[in-house]
Amino acid sequence: MLVLRLSLRAAALFALGSSFAGTPFFGPSVLGVLFGQSSAIAITSVAIVANLLLVPVTVVVLEAGRRPQQGPGADGPAQQAMGGVVYKGILHATKQPYVWGPVAGLVLALIGAHVPAAIDSMLNLIGQTTSGVSLFVAGLLPAAYSLKLNGVIANNAILKSFVQPALVLALVRLVGIPSPVSKDAVVAAALPAAVIVPMLAGRYRTYEAEAGSTMILTVVLMIAAVPAFVSATR
Repeated sequence: MLVLRLSLRAAALFALGSSFAGTPFFGPSVLGVLFGQSSAIAITSVAIVANLLLVPVTVVVLEAGRRPQQGPGADGPAQQAMGGVVYKGILHATKQPYVWGPVAGLVLALIGAHVPAAIDSMLNLIGQTTSGVSLFVAGLLPAAYSLKLNGVIANNAILKSFVQPALVLALVRLVGIPSPVSKDAVVAAALPAAVIVPMLAGRYRTYEAEAGSTMILTVVLMIAAVPAFVSATR
């Protein structure tokens, strides 16, 4: 935020773009072909962590950043004003489907709830289209935003495509996680930034061109990143 001189909301989307791999979207097409059914663990893990932690926190910061900052003379001390902003941000974030939806799904899975066969079939059909729709959206981004390349976008893409999977590789070796889980985790981290980053950027009217450009650039960098980290995990 300070180094790259980004606003609070832009910094939140920069962080999400650097940390949230599009594994739930690109994973079945890439990891499923490379590693088979074992990749389901990595895909599910990324989806749970991102949807239950990364996205809600980002939405809270985006909500807090869209509200005007209040000084000490407004409604009490600055700390109390910021506390109110954060509280309202959390309250608004919990109303968003991309926040409460994954939480509701996880709760239903944990309690062993069964859905009717018709609904289950419908949800399976929707899930099977996720990868294709994500790639289609990635292809539409150049038409939706004026793509550009600058230091912020380059840093964002490099952090996502190379630094994050390198850190995951170092971590799995340090902890001693066995294969194939370790391979799945490393390659999953090398996948492009998630589609939800430009979606949130458009929703909050900030960092839009940068988010779209970062995703397109990470898709291009995937051509080099995925083979490199597949080789590194052998």
